[in-house]
Amino acid sequence: GYEFNGVTWVRKLNAAMPAESTAPAAEVDPTRLHVGMTTEQLTQLLGAPTTRTRVSSRGDTELYWVYGRSTEGTRLVIEFRRAGAVAPYLVTRFYQR
Repeated sequence: GYEFNGVTWVRKLNAAMPAESTAPAAEVDPTRLHVGMTTEQLTQLLGAPTTRTRVSSRGDTELYWVYGRSTEGTRLVIEFRRAGAVAPYLVTRFYQR
């Protein structure tokens, strides 16, 4: 997963964890960031994000959560989507920026 070292978000050294991910993990580990997590699971894992952004268009809504600030160096960006108006938001992608 990722960890905040006091200045930037850094990826823990683990060859099984790509810098960018869009595919669900074969075996889900609740202690690691993975595609398919809910907003509640992510909050339990990483805490509240630094910023939250909601983008809506043509009935589709995406959430972007960012951990860290641009002035602190690299940030961790988490993208969420949901399958319908009442479905939970799920992580679809995450990356460092």
